[in-house]
Amino acid sequence: GTLTAVGDATNTFTWYKDGNPTGQTGISISVSTAGSYTVVESNSCGTSPASDPVMVTTLNKPAAPSVTPAGPILLC
Repeated sequence: GTLTAVGDATNTFTWYKDGNPTGQTGISISVSTAGSYTVVESNSCGTSPASDPVMVTTLNKPAAPSVTPAGPILLC
C-alpha cells in the first residue's frame, strides 16, 4: 500500500515504522509490512512534531484448499 503525507512536497519527510526510521524521505512511501507509521516534515526553519500514527495491518494468505471427488474416479 501507499502512505501519503499532507504537506509541502518541497520539504523533506522522514518516515518511521514502530518508532524506527524507514529510510524513506518522500511525501509518499510504499509499505508492505504491518506496523505503526508516523512522519515528520522538515524545512530550513526546523522539524514538525510527529504525525498521529497510522496502523498498517497485513492479511494472512488463505489456507491451501482441499480437493474431494464428487464420486468414483475411474481411469483406464
